[in-house]
Amino acid sequence: MQPHETQQSYLLEEYFALDAATVDVKHEFFGGDIFAMAGEHPRHNTVCANLIREIGNQIIARRKPCRVYTSDQRVKSGEKINGRVGYSYPDVSVVRGTPQFSTDNSPTLLNPMLVVEVLSDSTRNYDGGKKLGYYIANPDITDILLVDYEFVSITHFRRAAQPQAIGGDWILRTYQTLETNLLIASLELEIAISEIYRDVDFTQTARE
Repeated sequence: MQPHETQQSYLLEEYFALDAATVDVKHEFFGGDIFAMAGEHPRHNTVCANLIREIGNQIIARRKPCRVYTSDQRVKSGEKINGRVGYSYPDVSVVRGTPQFSTDNSPTLLNPMLVVEVLSDSTRNYDGGKKLGYYIANPDITDILLVDYEFVSITHFRRAAQPQAIGGDWILRTYQTLETNLLIASLELEIAISEIYRDVDFTQTARE
């Protein structure tokens, strides 16, 4: 999604009211700032669908106690950063065990282990900057994927420090070829990069 920042600071209650009132537009909240999220590119949707399919199929085949959520599921993306709280709509999120939800309207997922953001030129700085900082601050999140749809590039942030703590140490790995697999050890997932980019036409990217 393409973020568009609003021009004023909001209270959390005002954000919940705005997000609930606008069913055709999603809004993300970071410490008083609200970002309206515009529609996605077809290649973005293809990559998201591929990820959900591959993760979901492995969870079912291996009988893992996990659940996969789409971009319609709001996530509390940081416990606290300088006293601020964030709410966002990652493109994919995965919970291991029992999902926990707030009593907000609509309910917010509190304990994802994996969050995925599919990037483009217009969202790369937003998803890999402000948003990433809030994800890192959530002690339940062990893995963060930033997946580019304009070319083959996946950045995997894996939490190294145990027990989990806000912040902590992270290990970074980047994938830039279709001929390898993405390993998410915390969820015991191994996904072929070629499957993540299945049906993505990179020649169209070059033409654009």
